[in-house]
Amino acid sequence: MQTAVYLLPYLVLNAVCHVEEARGSIALDILSVLNAAAEENSGPAVHGVSGWKSEVCFQTIFTLLDNLGQWVDDVEQELALFQALQSSASRQQASKSKNSSPTSLSDQNQLLIQCKYVSELLTVIPKVTLVRASFKESHVRGKSFNPAAERSGIFEDGDVSFLMEIYGCHDEPDGLFGLACLRKLLNSQDVLIINKKAGNWAEVLTSCEF
Repeated sequence: MQTAVYLLPYLVLNAVCHVEEARGSIALDILSVLNAAAEENSGPAVHGVSGWKSEVCFQTIFTLLDNLGQWVDDVEQELALFQALQSSASRQQASKSKNSSPTSLSDQNQLLIQCKYVSELLTVIPKVTLVRASFKESHVRGKSFNPAAERSGIFEDGDVSFLMEIYGCHDEPDGLFGLACLRKLLNSQDVLIINKKAGNWAEVLTSCEF
């Protein structure tokens, strides 16, 4: 099992970079696992796999996505560094870079194409799916994937509700109140959740009476 998990990122990377037919299938397989994890009433089973096995599936996919994203970042940084050194007036710096960087334009172009393929695979996966799938296994990871983090100003009610659901698992009443203030109008459900987490049970009972 450990060997398979270790080899998976390398196998997927090789398939995505060199086999056009495999890209769509890999994306569908990843989405299948993430959608199963994101289902609110999916229970402990994923396509007939239960218990710790389903958790292994989720964590393996997240690790795979992390590794692919890191590979894209590393390649982009390496190419940017090489191009900067190559354009430098110092031939000595350019020659040193050849020891650890691509030495030909064709190599650079090939890496750029492969980087594009991997980036497209990562882009195909909706962030909403990522955040809901990761939330079931890791609240911290759920916050890191939260698509609302890329926006500022006006927040949709759905984003605020989901953020409050995440923060509610961390027992952060102050954070909940701050998130509720992102709405144009504080609703009764927000007040109920905040009072529950803050331990204001008298207010909770009062809210439930209405």
